Amino acid sequence: MKTRRGGMTSRRPLALESPHPPGRLRFPVILFAVLFLQISSFALRYRDITFPSYTVQNAVQYGNNSVLLADVYSPTGDTARLRPLVIFVHGGGFVGGGRGLSQFSGIIFDALVRRGYVVASIDYRLTPGITNDDPSYFEAMLRAIQDTKAAIRYFRRNPSVYGIDSSQIFVIGSSAGAITSIHAAYLDSSECPSYVRWGNVGNTFEGTSGNPGYSSRVSGVINCWGAIGDTAWIRPGNVPIYNVHGMADSTIFYYKIPAYHSFRFSSKYIYENVMRKNIRTGLDSFPNTGHTLDNNATKQNQAMVGVAAWLYPLLNSSATALFDGFMPGWKPGIFESSFGVYDLAGRFRARRKDLGQHSPMERGFSW
Repeated sequence: MKTRRGGMTSRRPLALESPHPPGRLRFPVILFAVLFLQISSFALRYRDITFPSYTVQNAVQYGNNSVLLADVYSPTGDTARLRPLVIFVHGGGFVGGGRGLSQFSGIIFDALVRRGYVVASIDYRLTPGITNDDPSYFEAMLRAIQDTKAAIRYFRRNPSVYGIDSSQIFVIGSSAGAITSIHAAYLDSSECPSYVRWGNVGNTFEGTSGNPGYSSRVSGVINCWGAIGDTAWIRPGNVPIYNVHGMADSTIFYYKIPAYHSFRFSSKYIYENVMRKNIRTGLDSFPNTGHTLDNNATKQNQAMVGVAAWLYPLLNSSATALFDGFMPGWKPGIFESSFGVYDLAGRFRARRKDLGQHSPMERGFSW
């Protein structure tokens, strides 16, 4: 409604022209306001740390021999039965390491299990005395892949035993474990180099480590300072991958090609390649930092904050489904972590400026 005052046109406040009388707000608007305030104010499972501690089931045999064991970590007191599973594959150059608790695996368990995930830390067959040539390293990796795939199949076969959602299985690896995780997700048998001596790996790609008849597909990969033999093995439509790497890494090189034996391309090149293929991805690169982020707990913790923030919107059970149910396509508001700011669809909006150890030029998310 317009009025004239001293030759000027003014307009009454829009609130006075509302078509709805006072006290007649529609129920969905009130409901949305309540839900938004609740989600904005309270911790959300998988996004935030919501459990004070976790418990472990030790030495679960997932394969067909006593070497293939897993320790399964779950939130203490959790009653949920359809939880995402993350399988951790340890490092050690394919000659050492194990599923037991280490500084970095402890940080993973703290970051993910206390957010509500189930995490299984696995052993796999090692190759002591490996010779320093490309075929030997690739074959060692294939044996590790076969065991990792057996672990994926085992948990997909037994979801009710561990309270997991068999449609949401992710892999995270460190160093050689990251190389294994990447190739377990992307490598096909037809892509293996011609120098592979199949007799050394059981004359099979998928392996005979156990649990046949179940899929070994994963929903995503978290690559911590690993590499891939050829980025062409990652195709449009493949599963998402998140990458963490020290830019001064001299074990699995960040810039140099080859990065590590027959595994030519580091996290940097994986990220750039999958960005061009429009695959969900992220890169958290640490300047002046070496392998395993110099085993620096502060940096490793910062990296896992980024991992958790990136992983959250990939989940089928994300809290955003609540909004999609009655307001499809509308994603209001933001949430904030120590890593960055996101909207309720999980889309990355802005970096926080208090993570000075990170490279602002090279970190990125792709949606």
